[in-house]
Amino acid sequence: MALEDCDKCIELNYANCQVHNQKAAVYFELTEYARGELSIRQALEVDENDTTANQLLGKLREKQREFQNALPLIGIAFNRRQMSFDQFLLENPATRRVTFVEMDIKWKSYEYLHWLSVFCPPEEFRIKFAGKVSASDYGVLAEFRTIFCAIHVAKQLFDMGLNVEFSAHIPNGRQLYRCRHCSQSSETKLLFHTHLQQCQANPAQLQIDFEKEAVFSAYDEHF
Repeated sequence: MALEDCDKCIELNYANCQVHNQKAAVYFELTEYARGELSIRQALEVDENDTTANQLLGKLREKQREFQNALPLIGIAFNRRQMSFDQFLLENPATRRVTFVEMDIKWKSYEYLHWLSVFCPPEEFRIKFAGKVSASDYGVLAEFRTIFCAIHVAKQLFDMGLNVEFSAHIPNGRQLYRCRHCSQSSETKLLFHTHLQQCQANPAQLQIDFEKEAVFSAYDEHF
């Protein structure tokens, strides 16, 4: 099944886990694992206990470990954390800009780009700086399209043991709003609010903190 066929099936029956799983499988065949994970997440939003989706997620985690082992070694000091990522976010509000510290000092920007692409589609972030981020630490500063994207990647690397630092981000130009459930973009907050209330991909029409959702979903028009 081609991606175009998967998209047509999803439009007709979004609430069917299998159409998302089929799209994820196609992405896996194309070695586009980050996009495949997005499809798996959509399947799990429909049914978090879906067997196929959870099996695909397990295969993805194995593949990510393979990628990690194949890439140049990262100088990670695995921290014995005293808090969960959710607790970390309470003390360190998320932004679109994230610095990952304690990285391999020999890496170039394109190597960081390749590495982060394992966790997030490359069009969803930009490498802003790679090198010395403090007197004693090396790392990489990445800017993500949305705060939701930044949190998605930051959690994975936080759980791996990297130090994660969010920094101030100033929106650049007109802001659009992308639904995290179906990826549809809205041109204004009002249209975004209306879409969230009607979005069929919003599992069980979950109650949403609209203001927070708008902030976390906003992105620069020309990102």
